[in-house]
Amino acid sequence: NYLEFVPLFARRGVADTAAYLAQNITGLTFFSRRQSGHRDFIAPLRAAEAALAGRTLDPPVTSFGVFNIRRIAGSQSLSLHAMGRAMDLNPRTNPHIRDARDFLVIQAVTGADLRRERSPARLRELSAQFQRDFSAAWASAQSAPDVARALADRATRQRLDRYAREGFCTLDLALIEALIAAGLGWGGSWSSSKDFMHFQLP
Repeated sequence: NYLEFVPLFARRGVADTAAYLAQNITGLTFFSRRQSGHRDFIAPLRAAEAALAGRTLDPPVTSFGVFNIRRIAGSQSLSLHAMGRAMDLNPRTNPHIRDARDFLVIQAVTGADLRRERSPARLRELSAQFQRDFSAAWASAQSAPDVARALADRATRQRLDRYAREGFCTLDLALIEALIAAGLGWGGSWSSSKDFMHFQLP
């Protein structure tokens, strides 16, 4: 319902939601994929794509999402996606990791606390290491009480199994670096959670 979001836009400093959307939301293209989003994305997306010209991305961009009028998951605050100022790339294999149990088990497997890591190259390495080393045999051998409790939680184990199958930070390193160099903020650099799919305008 459009009207229920008007007060949320006002809290973000937007007095006239309709005018904001009409003036700022436009068509965007990134690696031949089209979406609607904020006009301020045009320049950084063009710069990133130009920097990557002639390069084959591995993996390629298969999903590109920007404008979506919604709240931040689990809150009453307006998402930057609702303002067209955030985008998500390949979300299935670049999830938003929030749960402390996920971080705990990933650290037990890799020896690294993801929340302290900022380097895209290092985070991709840790994703690959988790895929290589996490297994049912590894899980069954764990005796530390906190790790065992996390592994016993069904929802947590399902997430971990998915990370092991598909990775959790798999965007091409050159793609991440080109988008950061173009001035976008990356959710993989956050410290309280890790949103590897997420890039946002300053």
